[in-house]
This record gives sequence, structure tokens and C-alpha cells, in this order.
Amino acid sequence: MDFHETDTVVLGLGAMGSAALYHLALRGVPALGIEQFRLGHDRGSTHGPSRVFRPFYVNPLYVEMARAAQAQWQELERRARTPLLRLCGQLVMARPDNAQFQASLKALREVREDHDLPTREQVARQFPMMRLPPDSVACWVPGAGFLEPEQALSVLVSEARKAGADAWDAQRVTGLDAQGGRLEITTPDRRILCQRLICTGGSWTASLLPDLQLDLKVTRQQKFHFRSADVADLHPDQVPVYTDYDLNYYGFPVWRGILNVADDNWGDFTDPDEVDRNPDAETRARLQDWVEALFPNRGWQHVHTETCLYTNTPDDDFIIDRHPEVPNVIIGAGFSGHGFKFTPLIGELLVQLALGETPSLDIRALGLQPERKLSLKS
Repeated sequence: MDFHETDTVVLGLGAMGSAALYHLALRGVPALGIEQFRLGHDRGSTHGPSRVFRPFYVNPLYVEMARAAQAQWQELERRARTPLLRLCGQLVMARPDNAQFQASLKALREVREDHDLPTREQVARQFPMMRLPPDSVACWVPGAGFLEPEQALSVLVSEARKAGADAWDAQRVTGLDAQGGRLEITTPDRRILCQRLICTGGSWTASLLPDLQLDLKVTRQQKFHFRSADVADLHPDQVPVYTDYDLNYYGFPVWRGILNVADDNWGDFTDPDEVDRNPDAETRARLQDWVEALFPNRGWQHVHTETCLYTNTPDDDFIIDRHPEVPNVIIGAGFSGHGFKFTPLIGELLVQLALGETPSLDIRALGLQPERKLSLKS
């Protein structure tokens, strides 16, 4: 069995793990990232053509986090000389009595995030290709847009390696033990010793840290790709990302020839190792009806269904904290559904915790405190 020793190991090189490895490398910390599948795989949460970037949130903390993440995405773009974040804006629609919509408006006002409340007539003038649902009102958020997850992860790992980090893939962890202040990680053919561990295992986090008995629910989510011959006016310089808060559906401009839409309601619970990836015909039909109502008379044709996983906490908030009994283990979990937009920021926060620094944002509310009831441990 091969032996390797380093300062910090990152378990899981999805979005947050790749970002943590990147920030460790920029700081000159000897670091190793370990991924159980091939880098860039489609088995978890971070693949496909697009993910929403938005500051439209009920919780003001996430509005502030979006601001901080935007600056980090733009810094990564400059460093890698690669465009990643496309700020085409977001149009949010809902009935006036939608509580989540109204609470999000309150949070935007509290944090002074730029937004507008256009009338239906103003929306029709700005986006003549779109048809709002009946009786809905709208919020326009210019500081929103979308990211390409696969390209972003490739850039993060590439930049981490350039700065001196190691990244191993196809290495499934079979053991994790604390030994006299150090940590030992084993895979089928390797043994690794480190001073610190950042655990970003996505849907496998609970199984990597079984002692915590984290109550993480993994759900199967599907995104549907449609194509039309008539899309000349549906590109990012003409159409924003768009979200229906009554149905909890969202979608993107046409990008690389595809219109990508999804149902953000929780899907079926699943084992991350045994996911049914067959397209859900009923959900696809509902999403296609929604697309045809928003962008009518386009002749939309379904071309592909993408399956990914959400890893949800009981309160839908993230977990960013130290292990309560092994303080040199840092946990980042429960990001699915709305975490990707914060990727470089969360990577930095995890590294700050690992190095014993005060996080750059007050994230105490995202900790493992008992009142959140994140653990089944008695």
C-alpha cells in the first residue's frame, strides 16, 4: 500500500471541495484532494450546462454571501482568463400573496441589494418574448445570472494544481481515523496522514462521518433540456434567468443551443449509489407545458434529461463547521439545491476554519448547534 503525508486533505472534489483545494493551494498550504469518481463526473450535484447565480433569498445572510461570492467568481475568472459568471439578471415571478417572494423582497431591501418591481407592462416591454403567468407580479434582479458548473470545477482544480496542490480521482475512502491529533485516511491502495481534513463529500458526507449521524436527505433531481429552431431572441443578452415562485420552477436563457429548465421541489429520496437516472415523463411534461406558456409558439422539443442529486439538511441551510469532537475535521455539507453559486466563497470559509482563522462572514447560524437538529445522535 502506498503511503502519502500532507498538511491538509480535502475529501470530495465536487464544487466545495474543489474550491477549498484551490484556496489552500493559493495560501501555499500543502494539500491533497481526493475524489471517489473521475474528476468531472456526473454522479453527484455538479454537472450539466448551467447553475443559477442569484442574491434573491429570504435569509439576508445568503444575500451577503452572494455578493461576496460574485467578487470571488470574478477574481477566479481573471486568474484563469476564462469567463465563468454571466450576469444576465433574474426575473422572479409570483402571485402577490406568495410569502417566500415577499420575504425575499424584504431581505433585498434590508441588505440594499439592487432590484426593481416592474409592472406587467414594463416586463412585456423589456422581455417581449416572455409571457408572465396570470395574476403574477415580478421582481427584476440585475445582479443575477448563471454559471457553467463543469467548466468552473475544471478551472478550480486546474488552478489548484498550478499553485501546488495534488488531486487524485478514482480513490474511494475506506477508512478515516484520528490518531494522536493527526488523521489517517485509507483507500483500497493508499494510506494518507494529514494534520487537517476538510470533508466535502456531498451526498456521501453522512457515510464518511457516521459518528455524527447527520440527518442529510439525498433526493433525485432532474433538469430538462429543450431545443427549438426559433431561439434568436432567447440568448443571455436578451433573456434573464427566470424563476416561478408559485410552482418552484426555474430556467435559463438558451445557452449553447439548449434551453435548460428544472423543478426545484424536492424529488424522490434516494441512495446516492443507486440512483434511478431514467427520465421522469410526468415531470418533463409539466416543465414543457411551463416553457411553452413562458415562450409560446416556439415548437419546443425535449432533447435530454440530466439527473443530479440534492443533499438537504432538515432546515435547508448549509453546514459549515468543525466536527464537534475532532476539531481538525471541517465539515461542508447540505449545499444542494442552492449552494453552487457560493462555491469559491464556501471554499474560502472552509479553509479559514481549517486554519483556525475567524471566517470572513458571520456563519455561526450554519454551524452544528443542537437547535438545528442536524444530528440523529442521542
